[in-house]
Amino acid sequence: MTQNQPSREKMYGQKRKTNVLLNSSIAVVLVLILIVSSMIFLNGATDNDSTVATDQQQGEQTNAQDKETDIDSDSVEESSSDRKEDDGTNEEEKALAASDEDNNDTSINDQNEQEDRADEEDNESNTAVTTAGTEPGVEEVTVNDGWKPIGTTQTGEHVSIYDESSVDWSEKVQAISYATGISEQEMTIWFIGNHEQHPQKSVGTVSPSNDASIKYRVYLEWVDQEGWKPVKMEKLTP
Repeated sequence: MTQNQPSREKMYGQKRKTNVLLNSSIAVVLVLILIVSSMIFLNGATDNDSTVATDQQQGEQTNAQDKETDIDSDSVEESSSDRKEDDGTNEEEKALAASDEDNNDTSINDQNEQEDRADEEDNESNTAVTTAGTEPGVEEVTVNDGWKPIGTTQTGEHVSIYDESSVDWSEKVQAISYATGISEQEMTIWFIGNHEQHPQKSVGTVSPSNDASIKYRVYLEWVDQEGWKPVKMEKLTP
């Protein structure tokens, strides 16, 4: 029994050493496994962070590009709208300018017509000759080379008519109004009749409606296709 006891202790000691070595090896392996696992996990997390950051950067770039595109689109739309407004404004300005030109042309034409009429009246007044009357009851006599036939609506052979409802009578009144300057509505007709028993000559005596003391005697002659023409006007004494 004494001899076997050391052998047992020796065997137990060797077994214990073996267990220690095994446990140490296992511990080392576990530590290595933990280290490797940690490294793998950290690398994966880093990759994920990098991927997320990259995705965020790409998203931000995409959003920025979209915003730039929207801004460019808005700018294009605003530019197009501005061009349309400018075109509309230009068209309105052109229309106003054309209207102003038309109005100016119309005003110029009206002014020219008025000047022409004034010139004609001046010419007529310049050609009028007034002299003192030499016959009883005649204060003055006016002859005007500027007097023209008043025109007529009558056709065919002319026959002088002294019916107040006739066209010929109405045209005689127009000719007398033309010579005296008294409008037909403000004229009192005292007499219209034949002159010198000539079929194409007439004479009329009229006054302003508001002053019967002023009387004019107007001598008329018929011009074929042109109407009655004043040839002489006498202002009668009151």
